[in-house]
Amino acid sequence: RRVEALLAEREDLAPIVQPMLAAWRGVRAQIAAFDKAIRALARASPTCRLLMSVPGIGVVSVLSYVSMVE
Repeated sequence: RRVEALLAEREDLAPIVQPMLAAWRGVRAQIAAFDKAIRALARASPTCRLLMSVPGIGVVSVLSYVSMVE
């Protein structure tokens, strides 16, 4: 939002930056969807839930470890 406000003053940069902002928003939406799917995978596995009870062990670490071991 702040970038868009700044672009209102700079019409020369708007055609360049606005497509990049749109792509960035799309990537953020995809990351959020993938993050939600990964968390659902980890929650569905009793092994992953047990390993995530260890402090400092998160979803990515658990899924990486479990996928390598299995």
